[in-house]
Amino acid sequence: MKKHLQQLILILVFCLTGWTSYTQDDRYVLWGTRSLTWDDFQGPIPSNSQFDALTNSAINLIYDGENASLRFTIETIFDLKGSWKKANVNPYVLQHEQLHFDITEYHSRLLRKKLKGYRFKSFATIESDVKKMFNQAFDNANKMQVKYDKDTNHSINKKKQAKWNRKVKKLLKSVSAYKNPKFQINISYLTK
Repeated sequence: MKKHLQQLILILVFCLTGWTSYTQDDRYVLWGTRSLTWDDFQGPIPSNSQFDALTNSAINLIYDGENASLRFTIETIFDLKGSWKKANVNPYVLQHEQLHFDITEYHSRLLRKKLKGYRFKSFATIESDVKKMFNQAFDNANKMQVKYDKDTNHSINKKKQAKWNRKVKKLLKSVSAYKNPKFQINISYLTK
């Protein structure tokens, strides 16, 4: 491995809410390990919120390099302390919140797909290229989350909610080849 690659490639952690490091503990739920339950919504409830619940989900990206390869872990996480619910919410609202988590996973898969097919121009651009792709995934996920809530009126429009349920299921299936959060890409072409 080239010396400057060793210096450049550091373990970097990104998430949708900022440069935060997450560790596998009781602070979050990984997408795909289980469905959300109301017990997962442990954050403080804002006193002025008109909504029944809030899902705080994020894309967690870690990568490092060795020899002529990059190793990635891209996980979709649900932040227990950043998510909240009011008392007496029903299972229908929980389904709406689960779909927010699923939308984040869809964008994690799109990011995995993009990184797997990407050809870096040089060792020097790896960090900025990864950051740019991550930021684009972040923006796209946020736009889709906003559109989802607007279209469904935060789950009140049951017809639109059912349509989104089908849509997100179909979208996840379309990128099912990218559901594994860990992967490696070869960048030996940069040494030539």
